[in-house]
Amino acid sequence: MVISPQPNDSEVSGTNPSIAKNYQDMLFHMGFPSRSNKADIDLRISLLDILPEYMSLSGLIPSELQDRWMENAIHLMLHTALEQVFLYGQSSHYKLDEIFAWDWPYEHSQSETSRRMGNYTWSTLRDGTKRSLLASGTFICEKHLRRVSFEHPLFDFEGRVLQLLNDLLAMLQTPILEQLESGNLSEISGIQTQDW
Repeated sequence: MVISPQPNDSEVSGTNPSIAKNYQDMLFHMGFPSRSNKADIDLRISLLDILPEYMSLSGLIPSELQDRWMENAIHLMLHTALEQVFLYGQSSHYKLDEIFAWDWPYEHSQSETSRRMGNYTWSTLRDGTKRSLLASGTFICEKHLRRVSFEHPLFDFEGRVLQLLNDLLAMLQTPILEQLESGNLSEISGIQTQDW
C-alpha cells in the first residue's frame, strides 16, 4: 500500500478489512479481548486525540525531566502516525504533517541559548523521525511502516512513558491526607499530627 494524498472513503470509515485486522492484532498483542462490534471500534480514542493533551502538559514538567518528556513526545508522534495508517487508514501526507506540526514548547521558559539549542534539537529529531516514515524520503509504503513499527515497539514506548510518570510522581510532595494517615505532617511534629 502506497500512501495517497487523500485517503479513500472505505479507509476512513474503517470498513477496509486490513484495518480491521490490524485493530484486532493490536488488541491481541495488548492483551485485550477481541472486539467485532463496529461501535467499539468507532468509539476508540486515538493517539492523535491524546497528542495535543500531552504537548499541553509540557510547561508543567520540571526542567530535569524535560528532555525525556520531549523524547517521548517524538515517539508519541511516531506511534500516532503508525496508528493513523494501520488502524484508521489515514494515509495522506497531510495527516503526517498534522501529526509532526508541533513546535518546541519551551520557548518562554529558557535563556536565549538554551531555547535555540532546544529548538534546533527538537526540530532535528522531529523532522528526522517524520522522514523515517517515508520510504526513500518521498512516499510511505505499508511494508516500510511495518519495519518501522518493529524497530520502535509500542510496548517500549509505553514503558518509557510509565517510567517518566513514575519519576514525576516521585518528585511530588506527599499529599497532606497521606501525611496525616502516616502521622507525619511535614509542617508539624508527629505528636502534634496524632493529636490533631
